[in-house]
Amino acid sequence: MTNTDKRVVDSLDSRYRGIGGWLVFLIISLTFISPLALLNGILRESEFWARYFPRAPHLVVIIRITNIIIGCVIAFSVYAGLSLWQKWPKAVTVAKIFLISLLVVSIVLPFLPLTVDLPESLHDAILDQARYSIPVQLVYPVVWYSYLTFSKRVARTYVSL
Repeated sequence: MTNTDKRVVDSLDSRYRGIGGWLVFLIISLTFISPLALLNGILRESEFWARYFPRAPHLVVIIRITNIIIGCVIAFSVYAGLSLWQKWPKAVTVAKIFLISLLVVSIVLPFLPLTVDLPESLHDAILDQARYSIPVQLVYPVVWYSYLTFSKRVARTYVSL
């Protein structure tokens, strides 16, 4: 059987067509789990930084900016999940752009508090925390981006879009 014949036979395989398997989990994650986790992160981080507001008055602005950015990420996550669920045109591209955005935000946001005048010990604590938290936060977007790129189900479900 030639490569062309294999592709024709493979494209007729209905096991990998439609929303199911890991794709359902990704859609649920984008639409519900990630937004709730990010919202929880906003609340926790705001509470953590509030104790430093008297010593660093500009920190309030940085935390507000961070919360706005995370709010936009939450909205983008829901949009990406809905686009995949509804099989909108370019849904996979939208989801991939979201994951790249999440990757960038996960790298940049931990360092934003360093842009204001904070006690030196807090600078060291922020850098230590970032060293451990950033690699963990990068796993989610990298794994799901790979899934969207290499999945047979994704390719066959969104092939005509």
